Amino acid sequence: HARSGRAGARFDAASAQFGDRAHVVTREQTIADGWFGPTVTSTAAGRLGDVALVAKGNAVFVDPADSGPFELIGRHGALTSAEMYVPLLAHGR
Repeated sequence: HARSGRAGARFDAASAQFGDRAHVVTREQTIADGWFGPTVTSTAAGRLGDVALVAKGNAVFVDPADSGPFELIGRHGALTSAEMYVPLLAHGR
């Protein structure tokens, strides 16, 4: 989340720094492009950051201030089919 009035500057800086390794898009663009489904409530939109940084290829972005604990083995978030189409297993009773 950018400071008030600084979303554009955050987008420009992220694009310049990471544009070769990531898709850098605004919150508004992710919503308009349907990344989170056809409808995004204002509550859900408020939880999204002003700028999304989505890795291309095998890149990974780590926040050194985010120290866990981590219950999952890994993290994900990319536009590859392996990331977007997670298999669902269901068992009926």
